Amino acid sequence: MNPYFDTTIYVNKRKVPLVLVWYRDDSIEYMRQLMDMTCVDHMDRTNRFTLWYTGLSTTYQKRFSLLTSVVDKIPTITAMTVYRSLEWSEREAWDMFGVQFTGHPDMRRILTDYGFKGFPLRKNFPTVGYWEKVYDKNHDSVVQRLVTLMQASKTVNPFYDYRVKFMGKDINFNDTVAQEEEDYYETSWMGTWLHY
Repeated sequence: MNPYFDTTIYVNKRKVPLVLVWYRDDSIEYMRQLMDMTCVDHMDRTNRFTLWYTGLSTTYQKRFSLLTSVVDKIPTITAMTVYRSLEWSEREAWDMFGVQFTGHPDMRRILTDYGFKGFPLRKNFPTVGYWEKVYDKNHDSVVQRLVTLMQASKTVNPFYDYRVKFMGKDINFNDTVAQEEEDYYETSWMGTWLHY
């Protein structure tokens, strides 16, 4: 259950336009405004992408979210015939993630350059090896340079000793958290609640 939405439903990708029509025209729900449609990349799943539609009923002050899973390289049906505001969102999902929509009248890139290859918000997108065109103040012209994004994979070691020097004194965050938890459990049974 999502605390930010009154209704969250999961739908087969072929039924998305039908469910959106029902939510838009139904007198009980009456979701007249589609706020956004976004995409989430789950690289380890068979249905790699999740499309997340969020809507609002201004009449009843209710929010809804509709989720559907999409397989990579298999197009899904556009819902732009239901909500015209999806034109930008579907083009953005295509440009950033490579999710294709059948029936969309203008499926072309919207945020990247014309000759751009690949989809930059996919989790397996390479962060080096591409060229970009930028304005250089020193040369007073547009120059082409190699893209270098410093986004190496980070691993978190849960057993790492997080020590910091603060005002000449060593602070061990592992001990601090343990002490705070100990203080919380010692005092909470007496009715005293600590707020962090």
